[in-house]
Amino acid sequence: FWLADTPCTQAFWQAVTGRNPSHFSKGRDAPERPVESVSWNDVDEQFVKRFAQRPAWGTGDRLCLPSEEEWEHAARAGTRSAYWWGDAWDETRGNVDVTGERRWDDKEGTTPVHRYAPNPWGLFDVHGNVWEWCSSPWRPRRDAPEARPDADARVVRGGSWFSHPGLARAA
Repeated sequence: FWLADTPCTQAFWQAVTGRNPSHFSKGRDAPERPVESVSWNDVDEQFVKRFAQRPAWGTGDRLCLPSEEEWEHAARAGTRSAYWWGDAWDETRGNVDVTGERRWDDKEGTTPVHRYAPNPWGLFDVHGNVWEWCSSPWRPRRDAPEARPDADARVVRGGSWFSHPGLARAA
């Protein structure tokens, strides 16, 4: 499987869908911040399907979100620690709420997708900044035999600028 090296930026989302739903859409660096405030259905119907319909981009029907297992494999980049750099959070490597005091209307919010160093496989923001949607249905545990009865519930991984570092772990 292949993953983009960054979360989808606001500029890329807007190029594909023609709109920008992001809360943090103001400011000079907004186009390079990740798109947020999008549902799984928004991603599937408005982005993936529209992107796949553009023959010049050459994806056809092969474009999809990663499974939960694919996402974790890519985020870990061959490591076995909580984060690709080790087991303790390092605020110089990702954007999360370390203090527990961030609010939705804080001006900083998300950060441009190349602000922090990539993991060893060249992927940016796998820990923090924005939650990343996966194709997998949500289960109470990954080893649970069946998905939750509400098949519309999907997995998000990686944590966000608004979440505690523990929620940004690879596992």
